Amino acid sequence: MKSRIWVLLLSAAILIGCLAGCGNSEAPASAPEPAEASEESTAEAPAQEPEAPAESEGNDPEAALEAEPEESAEEAPAEPEFTISYPLEDGGTFDVLYAKPTILEATVMNGVDYDFSEVYPDMIEATGVELIWQSVSEQAWETQISLIIAAGDYPDACADRINYTTGNIGLIQDEVMLDLADMIPEHMPNYYALLQSDKAFADCVYNSDGTLTQISSRGSTFINNGLNIRQDWLDELGFDTPTTVDELTDFLLACKDKYGLTNPYLVLADLNIGLNRAFNVKAESNRMGYQLAEEGGEEIVWSGTTQNFRDYVEFLRNWYEIGIFNDDYLNISNQNGNVQSTYMAGNTAAWNSDCAALLDDSVDGVPVPDLKIYNDESTNISGITDQEKVAQTGHMMVFSSCERPETFLEFLDYFFTDEGNLLANWGVEDKTFVYDESGKPTYSDAVWADTDCFFFLLRSAKYGLYWAPCDFDVNLMIADYTPEQYEAVDMWVATRGSYLCYPPNFQLSTEDRDIVNQYENDCATYFWEHVYKVIAGQETMEDFDTAVQTALDMGMAEIVDAYNRSYQDYLAQNG
Repeated sequence: MKSRIWVLLLSAAILIGCLAGCGNSEAPASAPEPAEASEESTAEAPAQEPEAPAESEGNDPEAALEAEPEESAEEAPAEPEFTISYPLEDGGTFDVLYAKPTILEATVMNGVDYDFSEVYPDMIEATGVELIWQSVSEQAWETQISLIIAAGDYPDACADRINYTTGNIGLIQDEVMLDLADMIPEHMPNYYALLQSDKAFADCVYNSDGTLTQISSRGSTFINNGLNIRQDWLDELGFDTPTTVDELTDFLLACKDKYGLTNPYLVLADLNIGLNRAFNVKAESNRMGYQLAEEGGEEIVWSGTTQNFRDYVEFLRNWYEIGIFNDDYLNISNQNGNVQSTYMAGNTAAWNSDCAALLDDSVDGVPVPDLKIYNDESTNISGITDQEKVAQTGHMMVFSSCERPETFLEFLDYFFTDEGNLLANWGVEDKTFVYDESGKPTYSDAVWADTDCFFFLLRSAKYGLYWAPCDFDVNLMIADYTPEQYEAVDMWVATRGSYLCYPPNFQLSTEDRDIVNQYENDCATYFWEHVYKVIAGQETMEDFDTAVQTALDMGMAEIVDAYNRSYQDYLAQNG
């Protein structure tokens, strides 16, 4: 696993594009726009509890899974009312459109599609269904899906999210996608039983009007990222591990002076740098953020109007002024493309990263400094947990042009049977996995020996069915975690704070979405232009307050009213 850390870090951001986030799940202003980037390098892992490796005895990996609210606790799925026999007699082929993840295109899936999987033939044999994949690169996805929808030239299904102007409900209303709600009980009995047994998961899957646009995998929140710091520099400079933002600032300034750093802390253009959690704000870059005014509350607010957001901007303004970072941050859209030139090259002293950084101790043979996990507990004022409490991973939508949607759904239901779920997650026994002493699946020696598949996503694509909606097994992701990584995950989960996201299946009404479409883009452009100027010292904090008020006058006040109008309707319908 040596010498691949840059890809590991890159994978975190790409994986999140496939996994669920939180908060602003609303669609873009007009035609589909690029999917919203994740607020953190987090992975949404499933509800099964991880099992630590034997050498990690003493750690508590169960604590790495965020506790679910009591009311959303799972029940054992009921016995399905209908039974489907496999392979399907009328199986056949279906055309499926998907965006090929960049990390896969650059590694194990260069020039091939998902049918390259070692267990893909086993899937065809088991189900009687073959998929004809139509791939689009991630970079071109939003453009291509817009053209496809505009032309009305649809395949049978789509294995990716679509950010549509009027959301998932609009996809159904405009007859782009089928409403699957009424077909699920009979043609996906195992999936339907899972939805009936897990209300929190069902709330993520069904639209607010009771329709159902997509089949999704089930998962639960798994936080695998947090703040890291150069332990060797702490030792050289005689610092203890910082426990407050003030202590961190002192250390960063000392590193700046000692080592001539121009960016002691890695700040990104979207301002999602880990420390935004200390101010309980979501980093949105050039987008507007919306959140509950208080946890469990009934009012949605624009994040820019909160005192916490103002405090965060003032904090960054001070950091900029004293040289913790400079204008270069505006050219850094994510940390993962800058690994070699930033902290691995000795240009930063602390950064936000996922625990994949703890996997290796070298990059292309060059030693990496000892990475000290930075515990952000005491810097965390109330730290927004910007993830859904119940996650979704794989997705599958059915286009309105599909001539046999019932058969396609019966095919998908296979992955929610015991046999199909095992195939999707782990592949085939003795071929890609074996059972360990405790009776749990683990990868076979042949898979572990495949140096091209050096982390979860690559293994899952080559030796499982990564794209398939299923009850996703967290052990796939943590199969090679070290004790230090377990410790990191435990700590980062424990230090997250309040949950200010509105419910995952909340959507604006068509009328309220039109109001957002009318004003949001202009407001966002204006507002963030001034945020950046304030941070750079070109404008004052009083100018920031003026920018907030001007944005409200430009239409943000109407947008917030629209959100709350739809949210009150949602609460009335959902209790």
